[in-house]
Amino acid sequence: MVFTHLPSNILLILVPLMPSLPLATLVLLARLQYQSNGRADPAVVHHGRRRSEERSAAGGITGVARTIGAALAPVFAGFLYAARR
Repeated sequence: MVFTHLPSNILLILVPLMPSLPLATLVLLARLQYQSNGRADPAVVHHGRRRSEERSAAGGITGVARTIGAALAPVFAGFLYAARR
């Protein structure tokens, strides 16, 4: 997973440094491709001796946190962009 996280993070750092919107979009799309390749298959991940209910609860909590983060990030980006102008 290191081989997909490292390029993904480097591409994320390069997004604001792009001189035009099409290039920034292209770099962001390339980053999203690397990011999606870096996820482990849940069937392969070893969960130890946890019960099924605990795994479901943990998956639900992390899923909600990820969704909230993805929903709030554009709001903060919009505020930062507006403050920059």
